[in-house]
Order: sequence, then C-alpha cells, then structure tokens
Amino acid sequence: MTRFRVFIFGLICLATSIFNTSKGTEIRTARGTVIIASPVSSNPRILYGIDKLSAALRSAGFNVRVARQDVLPKGEQVVVVGLNDSRLVQNGSRSLGLNSVSGTQKEGFTIQSKGTKIIVGGNDASGALYGCLELADRVKASGSLPRDLSFSDKPEMVLRGTCVGVQKPELLPGRGVYEYPYTPESFPWFYDKALWIKYLDMMVENRYNSLYLWNGHPFASLVKLKDYPYAVEVDDATFKKNEEMFRFLTEEADKRGIWVIQMFYNIIVSKPFAEKHHMKTQDRNRLIVPVIADYTRKSIAAFVQKYPNVGLLITLGEAMEGVGQDDVDWFTKTIIPGVQDGMKALGIKKEPPIVLRAHDTDAPAVMKAALPLYKNLYTMAKYNGEALTTYTPAESGLSFTEVLAGLGRYTLKMCISWLILSRSVTDRLILSRSACRRCTMFMRQMDYISTLRLLTGIGLTRQIRQTGGFFSWTATGSGIKHGHVTPGIAGETERRK
Repeated sequence: MTRFRVFIFGLICLATSIFNTSKGTEIRTARGTVIIASPVSSNPRILYGIDKLSAALRSAGFNVRVARQDVLPKGEQVVVVGLNDSRLVQNGSRSLGLNSVSGTQKEGFTIQSKGTKIIVGGNDASGALYGCLELADRVKASGSLPRDLSFSDKPEMVLRGTCVGVQKPELLPGRGVYEYPYTPESFPWFYDKALWIKYLDMMVENRYNSLYLWNGHPFASLVKLKDYPYAVEVDDATFKKNEEMFRFLTEEADKRGIWVIQMFYNIIVSKPFAEKHHMKTQDRNRLIVPVIADYTRKSIAAFVQKYPNVGLLITLGEAMEGVGQDDVDWFTKTIIPGVQDGMKALGIKKEPPIVLRAHDTDAPAVMKAALPLYKNLYTMAKYNGEALTTYTPAESGLSFTEVLAGLGRYTLKMCISWLILSRSVTDRLILSRSACRRCTMFMRQMDYISTLRLLTGIGLTRQIRQTGGFFSWTATGSGIKHGHVTPGIAGETERRK
C-alpha cells in the first residue's frame, strides 16, 4: 500500500447491464461466471469492497454473481471474501488446502488462491475491503483472475488522510477569526453529495482512512443541546441540511473505512451562546469557566453520539493563551470526558481517534496526563512560516518531533507526526512514519514526505530527505510501495547524493 498518495479526484465510469436473479446480481458477458461469496452477516465495508471487485471483473468481461453464504460455493471461478476468523474463510481455506491466516495487524489482509478459486481474508473489515481493492487492481492490470496467488499486505501508517478546510480566506460579517458556521451560502460544495462520493471513492482507492474537516467551532452547526438550545447558530432549515449531509458523509465514509475527524479550535463558543452569557466568542486570556466547559463537553458528547465513525482534532492553541495547566485541564476534564460520554450513550467501547495539535501548548505534558484516561491518541505538530522556514526540519524542529513521537512509548503502537506549513491553497504537508513497533521515531533515520496539498485538482507526493542521500519520487497509487502511479500523475523517480 502506498505510503502516501496524491490529493486528486478520481471517478471510474462503468456502463453495464444489470438484472437481479434469486442467486444474486449477474452481468451477462462472455468470459464465464465469477462467484463472489461473503458471509451472511458481512460488514458494509466488505460489501463495498465486493462492489468494487465486481465492477473490475465485469469491466474485464466476466459474468459476476454475488452470494451471501457461509459455505464455499461451487464453481470454477470463485472468490471468497470475509474476515480471516469467519467460518466462510476458514472453511474455504481448508477446502482448498490453503493455510489458515489469523493476522492481527489492523487493516491487513491476505489473498490466497488455488487455480482460480481465491480467498480474500481481512484481519478486520477494512482489511477485507483493501484485499478486494488489491484483487480488483490486479484484475484491471491483467484482464484476468490471478492464479496460484499468495499475497499479504498491511498499512505502515495508522492514520492516512486529507484535510478539507471548512473556512474562508476572509472574515464573515460580525464574526471573528475561525468563526464559520456550516451554511450553503458559505460552503455550497459541502452539500454536493455527488462530489463527496467522488472524493470518498478517491480516498479509498488511495487507501486513505481519515478525512479531516477544519473549522473553528462546528458543533453549533451540527448538534442541538437540551441544556443549551439557544447555542445553535444556523436556522432550522440549514440545521436539517447539515444533519442530513453530515450523516450522509460519515456513513459513506464508514463504508470505505474512513474516519471523519472534525477539527476545532479551543476555546471558542457559538455567537448565540456568547451573547446569551454576555461574553466573547473567544478570548485568549479567559479562564476556564464551568458553563463553557459544560457546554463544550456536552457538544462533543452529542457529536460523537449522533454521527458514526467520527473523531476529533484538537487545537489547544490559537484561542487559549500560552502554555499552562489550563490546557491539561481542558483536554482531560472537558474534551476526553465529552468523547467518553458520547461513547457511553452509544454503548460502544471502541475509542474514536483524538489528534492533539501541538501548537501553543505543552503537548508532552498534555499527553502524559491524557494517556492514562484515553488510549487512541495522536499528535500533530504545526509547521509553517511562523515557526520554521523549511520542509526538511532540523535542530530544534527535529528534536521536538522526536519528543512527540516518543510519547507513543506509553500506549501507541505507531505515532504519526504531521507538520503543516499553512492552510492556503498551495499548502505543503509533511508527514513522517515510524518504522518500529514501539513508536519511538528517530526522525534522522526516517523519510520525509512532502505533499503539495490543493483544495481541488492534482497534488504531488515526493520524498525529500533520507539518511545517506536525497531522494525524490512520486509515491502514489495503491499500497505503500514507491513508484505506484495514479492516473494523470507522472511516476518519475530520481535519486540525488
């Protein structure tokens, strides 16, 4: 799987003739029938992967029949898709004399075949999805089902994603910086479902698993609170549109194994809330007061409860002054409890990801206090002209990133450090990846990947620096392998000593 891919829209158009039968959906062509079987109780991610695999097979000229069953179907050309520990995958592997697989790496998968009978087993639902996409890529490349295949893969980065700014380059009338309610007037593209489908399809095609939405205070556009009904800052019609769109976005993203991670600045409250309580929407010198803490905690809880597969990206700087105990208290006594309240209301134990932005805060102190309370934590380091002037950080910039990465020794299996230059149209996004299981990242031994990030269109992904020399290449496409190319992007590789 590619370490990082370009930021590009992609849509594959398939013109087919489909009709339903009692045994599944079948396309009439001339190369025989491929039966794709999955367990009766298959996760939506697995079903999405099967849809993509089916489309690739149909495009290659095969008949396709999709079946939901727990036993290996009879046929010459069969693909079984499911979790590695499912009865269907286990029985299918045993029937074909293939090795039983029981991997634990998240999002990992194994593809095994005997002749044209293929088993796609995922360590989890996302792994099965990625296995389907890998097999689909091979069908597209060869025009046939691969024979006698044995292939396993897993991601080397825990979170892989793109950032979409729900902000504007100018202030709204009567508003302060960062204050942009979700409205059709400000962000008409946000309400375009067809555009989101294209974008999410692009993301899963490139194996992204997280979408970051950047906004100062999104909650007053997305949730209503019983204790603070006046805090909503959009009209009823817009609120209903926002509910529908965000549910649509999070549900469609979930099918593709993508977390929707909502960023917000702290501490900011909605304009109606501020007016009701005779305060400013944001005040860097303001102390934490109970009514603001309660409002924010309940906003986060309602957000987590209301929308599936969401996470949070937290900025403790910008709208809170300097470094101090208030950052630790706000993160551990307001934000994390808010997420946990939402989880409790949903009856779930799986922790949504929380990303801490290490700007204008003592991130090591915050993380040290937070990790005993919450495990699924990540760090992000702001990296722009205000702080550094190069996308190959060294000295203090490099050592700070090492400190953040070292926090992973507490609980994280892998830590990802994001260094962002700015949020303009031509942003560069630098990412680094850990090569060791304990997440102690020694950046001088690591790759630096620079991405020219565009709001729309084409982006370039290139490695900038590595110990022993400088490299430059386009790292795009499927998998984490260098040189894989997404259509429309050159795949040139260059090495400079």
